[in-house]
Amino acid sequence: MVNRSGSYRKGGDNSGFDRFSKRNAPHIKGILNLTIPLDESPIWILEQYLSQLGLSTESRRPLEEGKWIEYYRLNPEDVAFSISNFTFYYFF
Repeated sequence: MVNRSGSYRKGGDNSGFDRFSKRNAPHIKGILNLTIPLDESPIWILEQYLSQLGLSTESRRPLEEGKWIEYYRLNPEDVAFSISNFTFYYFF
């Protein structure tokens, strides 16, 4: 699940994203040359898509209500680099 701050919470409701990727794995392989194994987690699949864009994630694992919950967000350095390159190529 991705919340408003852009963080991804492991174990959230991601079944649509997960099912879409696995159902369309042959098309994804043909278009992006990216293999989606049927037994991989949604966060692994998301990280593969992001790597195609030159982006990565970072995670943190706070203790909430007695449980460890893992949150993911885009690496700010990758985002800044991508935006600066997009701006450069877009305007020049």
